[in-house]
Amino acid sequence: MVVEGAYLGAEESAGELLRPLRDLAPELDTFAAVPPAALGHLHMDPEDPVPFATGGQLLDELPPAAIDAIVEAVGPDSGSPLLSLELRLLGGALTVAPPDAGALPGLDQAFLTLGVGMVMEPGMASAINAHLDLVSSALEPWDSGVQYANFIDVPIDTRMCYPPETFDRLQEVKARYDRHDLFRANHPIPCSAAAG
Repeated sequence: MVVEGAYLGAEESAGELLRPLRDLAPELDTFAAVPPAALGHLHMDPEDPVPFATGGQLLDELPPAAIDAIVEAVGPDSGSPLLSLELRLLGGALTVAPPDAGALPGLDQAFLTLGVGMVMEPGMASAINAHLDLVSSALEPWDSGVQYANFIDVPIDTRMCYPPETFDRLQEVKARYDRHDLFRANHPIPCSAAAG
């Protein structure tokens, strides 16, 4: 298990915030003051493009039963083909919608999951996506019913990504400015039927 974090503030207060984690005596502690440019390497993603499959979901809560479900789905005895499954704590500034922020100005959910697996040979993507579906099913009791398109690479119903009034407006914009579907996206907004 890896705990990642970034804190914009004084080193002294960061030390106090980290104390409960450090009291657990981790095998490796890399928390340190770093320049902003170093944050891009925090997650240790590959420097060059690699083939992968990924998926995730937004959760309203993460009670102990949800953690047990995660361990059962991707823990040491699960046979999971995933390289990792992340739990990202949301809240804070992500819930505040700045003016003119666009179609999705914030996230109101409590947690975001992100599972990823390396596709090193044909057929691996299917196995990874099947396991991502298993994880999603295991967490269904806590699922928000909202999808976050940035962390999903299979086709989805984009209505699940936006509030209804926002989706309707996006359809209007698509119908008005991109009737012939020149602007492509992994998760496209379809033109409304009324706009033809």
